[in-house]
Amino acid sequence: MAREENYALLGDILGELCELFPSEYIHVGGDEVDMTQWKRCPDCQALMRQRGMADPHQLEDLFMQRMAAILGINTDRVISLVFVIGAAMAGLAGVLVTMNYGTFDFYIGFIIGIKAFTAAVFGGIGSIPGAVVGAFLIGICESVIKGSDWSVFSDAFTFALLIVVLCVKPTGLFGEKVTDKV
Repeated sequence: MAREENYALLGDILGELCELFPSEYIHVGGDEVDMTQWKRCPDCQALMRQRGMADPHQLEDLFMQRMAAILGINTDRVISLVFVIGAAMAGLAGVLVTMNYGTFDFYIGFIIGIKAFTAAVFGGIGSIPGAVVGAFLIGICESVIKGSDWSVFSDAFTFALLIVVLCVKPTGLFGEKVTDKV
């Protein structure tokens, strides 16, 4: 990770792979990395100190940036495209919600946004599977409550459930404890 010859080797390997399997797309990975090795590697620790990095995730970001450069990916263009797609999806969601309710109000998406944030916190901030599981659990619990005589309290139950989960597991269901060394 911290040695330049590793990047040269990866560049050669990826160059040959791209020749063997010509495709528009290539998945490099990186999100499945076990960072405990990087924490023990003296070269990685030296590189982190040299670059002023406090977290192995920053080392992973550096690796992904280097791999993107080797593959010739314009990361600024990708980031811009992600923001454009995200804004378009948010606009489409707003139109669909407005059509569903039959009226327009500037606060129409407020409760939806609060519940989405609650699902993310419930599952664990930074964990996409956790957010999905959190959203499903919240949706199932709210559906059960709305089908009972307690339907008026469905929103209150959602937030009470969040408080209980955070009291038991402060990082959420799938969140990881992050420790900072000082």
